[in-house]
Amino acid sequence: MLDLLAPLPASTPTQTAIDLIEATYLATVGPPPRNDATQAGIAAGEAAAGAILALRTNDGSDNPHRPYTLVSGAGVYQPTPNPELPALITPSFAGWAEVTPFVLNHSAQFEVEPGAIFHLASEAYARDYNEVKRVGDARLRGALPESEESDIARFWPGGGSNWNLTARVIASGRGLNQWEHARLFALLHLGQADALIANQTWKYTYNFWRPITAIRWPDDGNAATESDASWRPFLVTPPYPDYPCALPTSAGAGAEVLRQFFGTDDITFTRTFAAPPVALPAPMTALPARTITRTFHSLTAAVHEAQSARVYGGMHFREGCGAGARQGTQIARFIVGHALRPDGPKQE
Repeated sequence: MLDLLAPLPASTPTQTAIDLIEATYLATVGPPPRNDATQAGIAAGEAAAGAILALRTNDGSDNPHRPYTLVSGAGVYQPTPNPELPALITPSFAGWAEVTPFVLNHSAQFEVEPGAIFHLASEAYARDYNEVKRVGDARLRGALPESEESDIARFWPGGGSNWNLTARVIASGRGLNQWEHARLFALLHLGQADALIANQTWKYTYNFWRPITAIRWPDDGNAATESDASWRPFLVTPPYPDYPCALPTSAGAGAEVLRQFFGTDDITFTRTFAAPPVALPAPMTALPARTITRTFHSLTAAVHEAQSARVYGGMHFREGCGAGARQGTQIARFIVGHALRPDGPKQE
């Protein structure tokens, strides 16, 4: 976002997006001169934007990163290797936990309890370790490029994770008026924002290691886990600790807002996503871009698949995915109950 403050070359993706937004804006409101009603609407929108910008000044989002100083050790999150560029992924976004939430009282309002997998000698850890080692291995997924597991892993990072687009698909044809649309998307964005602020709070509380670090570790003390120094995940590991998982947190929040708004979990929807290419370990060749379509017969089914996607991608242990989905659900339920209610917030 800081790139928006400086002039950009005409060819950058950010400038292209800005040009598209500007063209869409002009096509919607029309070029000057505009009638009084249009001008009043523009003025109201600008005033609302100004109020939001003033409200969020110095909210912590201008400095999202912190130095990461924890030394390497069994179970401790560390910078993760990436065979592509950059060669090492630096821990990032620890400062996002300090951003002022929109609706939550504070970012740690809903506690995420420690995971059973934190006990490296436990059966629970061995179970999650061996699952992600097997199904999230880049060599296995690359050998089965059109399998459902590979499609699920590739669909969710940029496809399923876009709950704004999912909400547009679900809301289409339901007869919502403009105010109802506005409230739905405001609640959705509040839920997504606060869920990811809270998620970073607990990630950097527990600082649990990622599968790529764990699986390459020489000896974690568990006789049921076998290390593999050459193992790598199917997809690139994001730059922050494992537990709880961010994408399932976002999925839990997005699904719960929709569930509360429409009063049902039984919503069928289909999404199509143009997944980008995926690099694979040598001597395997990269997987080409692939159009992936997924259909869900309930919001719960979508959240469950989001959890599995991170395991198939090789970047998360399953327990952390479940913890994230529960956290996002709790946060969204609170937000729908306390923000933008026609009858006022719940009294507790």
